[in-house]
Amino acid sequence: MGGDGVFITVDGPSGVGKSTVARFLERFLAGRGRAVTCTAEPSSAAIGQLARFGTHEFHGRALSCLIAADRYHHIDTVVTPALDRGEVVVCDRYLPSSLVLDQLDGVPVGFVWATHRDLPWPNLAVFLAGAWQLCAERAAERGNHSRFHRGDEPAKRREAELFQHVAGQLAAKGYPVARYDIGTQDIEAVQRGVAHLVCTQLGV
Repeated sequence: MGGDGVFITVDGPSGVGKSTVARFLERFLAGRGRAVTCTAEPSSAAIGQLARFGTHEFHGRALSCLIAADRYHHIDTVVTPALDRGEVVVCDRYLPSSLVLDQLDGVPVGFVWATHRDLPWPNLAVFLAGAWQLCAERAAERGNHSRFHRGDEPAKRREAELFQHVAGQLAAKGYPVARYDIGTQDIEAVQRGVAHLVCTQLGV
């Protein structure tokens, strides 16, 4: 990817506040005079919508490949053009989510790495963490459109644990991981905290 843009991704368990934080970062950075593209994965393209609303039909490697195909298309058609224009791109979900959710769906992690080996890295990968009980409660209040948003206590615990594990694995590979634990903070405090983290790490 060329240009002077900055690529920020936001990942974490369902219900932790990724979308809310991503939208806040869009407003916050725009207020600092930056051109911002806020986007999400699965994308709004046809292949992304097939993946987003097809989790009850597609499973395992098939769904993993569908998500990967949408991600490459998203990079080519949305992310890279915005970065080439010098914009900040904030993306709700990226590679870390596949490394977690695909494993939960029975896909070997080596398969996920193989299908994403040509994927560009972000400038900063924000990992939001929070108590699994709180995340599960928020996800239930929001409503479920994916089978990944459902699950019993062990499944929710496993998802939260895997995000922590994946964050450590990626950091060990030199991936630009920045962790933020929401703790018991309200959403406004989380938003401010993440914005401060992004400004400190990237100088935007």
